[in-house]
Amino acid sequence: MNSILKLLRLGQAPDEPPPRHPKAFEALSVATLPEARHRADKVLASAKRCQRCRTLLAHVFDCLGSTLFNDDDPHALRSAFQPTDCDQFSEQVLAALIVLNGRPRALPPDAFVGSSQPA
Repeated sequence: MNSILKLLRLGQAPDEPPPRHPKAFEALSVATLPEARHRADKVLASAKRCQRCRTLLAHVFDCLGSTLFNDDDPHALRSAFQPTDCDQFSEQVLAALIVLNGRPRALPPDAFVGSSQPA
């Protein structure tokens, strides 16, 4: 039997499917990863032609940091930006960045070493 700490180290159980519709997928109106990647490429290509979207892209790492996670909520991330840097497409642009650059959340193997967490 696996301990909770071991399960946390291993991440999601192999037989447990990933979330069916992460929030980024919802913002892009897609259901699968291949669809999401295709849509994300199109959204970012369009964003390069929009001044407000270019401003948002230029400030992403200043406002959000260097790491985006697969389960990030583009709607919530939008609030990190000045209202003048956002428009009705900002959520889609952020969702595209999440799809193309997001990574899974993981705890480091020694996250609970030396703490009072049960094994």
